[in-house]
Amino acid sequence: MLDTSIPPKVLLIEDDSVFRLLIKRLLGKDFDVCEADCLEAARRQLASQSFSCVLLDYRLPDGTGMHLLPELIMLDLPVAMMTAMGHERLATEAIEHGCQAYLVKDDLTRETLLDILADAMEDAPNQRQAIRERIVFPQIVQAASNQCRETTATIRGVLLKESGPGTNSDIDHLDRLSHLMEGVLIYARILSAGWIPESISLAHAIQEAIQGLDQTLVPISVARVSQVLPPLQSNAEAVKAIVRNLLDFATQKVRREQQTAVTLETKAFNLEAQVEIQAFHATAEVTAEDENRFVKLMHPELEVSRLLVEKLHGRLWYEEMIGGFRICFALPYQDSSESVENSDAT
Repeated sequence: MLDTSIPPKVLLIEDDSVFRLLIKRLLGKDFDVCEADCLEAARRQLASQSFSCVLLDYRLPDGTGMHLLPELIMLDLPVAMMTAMGHERLATEAIEHGCQAYLVKDDLTRETLLDILADAMEDAPNQRQAIRERIVFPQIVQAASNQCRETTATIRGVLLKESGPGTNSDIDHLDRLSHLMEGVLIYARILSAGWIPESISLAHAIQEAIQGLDQTLVPISVARVSQVLPPLQSNAEAVKAIVRNLLDFATQKVRREQQTAVTLETKAFNLEAQVEIQAFHATAEVTAEDENRFVKLMHPELEVSRLLVEKLHGRLWYEEMIGGFRICFALPYQDSSESVENSDAT
């Protein structure tokens, strides 16, 4: 039981007026209850006053409670989700995305309601760091990435007008930065919400990734060294980001004055779709200063590609060769995400 001189203020978001009345009666004088019957009304309440916690129904006339949950987390509010009997899975999903607790409407008692709200408010500060790292931080990354990409696109347009047709090292740098931020954004999104495998054509994803890349100085040659590749169960946007960033990494390492072409080959091998990027006439040996820069930067295009490949249950490797190098990544045809999730659940 809460022991406070001023009752905490709770925002009750529920479209059923009869159930709202029941909640108010159960809470009695222990809470100051403010009501909202939809998401829009809840947002108005949140904008006009402060609350100690939120009771959030899952199904609402203008959306679900999950649509409002990220905003409540950003406001640092403890949240208890309410669901009907038989929909506990939805509440469990809400907890995974930042709720502190859930209530089954059919089993509601005054004691249960008070205990859950008290526990939610007490536990929330301890859970916030983990929630911010898992949910809020990726949202910050997404906002920063979008702003960065918009800025680079604007600067790129200005440079194109000033320099006219042809190559421009500044434009090339902005394009690489845009591809890198795209990879970071996709990784943050997967880190926050996971990903659902979809049937994709690897060849089509590669073709879309290469479109728009500047090949004036370093042409990119694409070849397939095996039979037509069957569809992958993967994530198309992530695959395109991987290809763009690896090609950016490769084209930076070749001697551009020799008009070297970077080759990209695809093949099916041992239940995997493999992509191999090769380049010869690599740049001169690195100096001590370059080595320090490598340690400091760790080649971000390569590393963000590695992170994305690992999230797609694949593998990536890099090999130096005489006069050049190759980068390979492989993605499995039989996605293992379901078996991983099931094993984690048990």
